[in-house]
Amino acid sequence: MTTLIQARYDSRNFTFEGFGETEIEARKALLEGLNRHAKEYRTTDPTWYNSEDFQIRVIRLGSAYRDRELVPAFRNPDLKRDAAWRLVVRDDGATADEVALRLNIEREDAREILEGLAAKRKEIASAYQKRGKVYFVIEA
Repeated sequence: MTTLIQARYDSRNFTFEGFGETEIEARKALLEGLNRHAKEYRTTDPTWYNSEDFQIRVIRLGSAYRDRELVPAFRNPDLKRDAAWRLVVRDDGATADEVALRLNIEREDAREILEGLAAKRKEIASAYQKRGKVYFVIEA
């Protein structure tokens, strides 16, 4: 999983952010931004911010966040299975990658759900794969 590091500082009037592949890069970017801001606003007081107040956060690229927190994946396995079922039926087949992306879950969890759906013979007469997608034939 690719990550990005965010360094953030909230002053009374502004929010400053710096990003990098490492915490050091993110802090350096933030400090550069704070120094440019100080020049723009002609601030000569070197204590107008405190680097101990920087907030550091790891961001997973390709993930969704709500209020600065990672939106959790479904916790109820039945909800995941039902959502995957609707996705597969509605979209006429789906890969584990597509299910994972649409449901915001890990690829392995999506593959496990699809395998579980294929094994559930009460609702499914047969399942087959074509070009990497799983297709289900529903009993009439």
